[in-house]
Amino acid sequence: MKVKLLIQLAALLIPISFTAPAFSAEDASMHQVCLAAEAGKSNEAQSMIDKLLHDNPTSAEAHYVEANLALLY
Repeated sequence: MKVKLLIQLAALLIPISFTAPAFSAEDASMHQVCLAAEAGKSNEAQSMIDKLLHDNPTSAEAHYVEANLALLY
C-alpha cells in the first residue's frame, strides 16, 4: 500500500516539475518533500509540507501531497 501511494505521489510530482514554480525560492520544493518521504524521513517531509502550506494556503498541490503523506505515515 505504501509503495502504491509513493508511486501516486511521484506521478503527481513529475508533471509539477515541468510547470512554473508556484512557491518562493526559499521554500522546499514538492520534489524535496517527495524525496524525504521516500527516504522514510516522515518528520522532515511533514515539516516541509507544513511550511509550504503556511506560505501557500491555497495550493491544491500542497494539500494533495499532505494528504498522501498522511496516508503513508
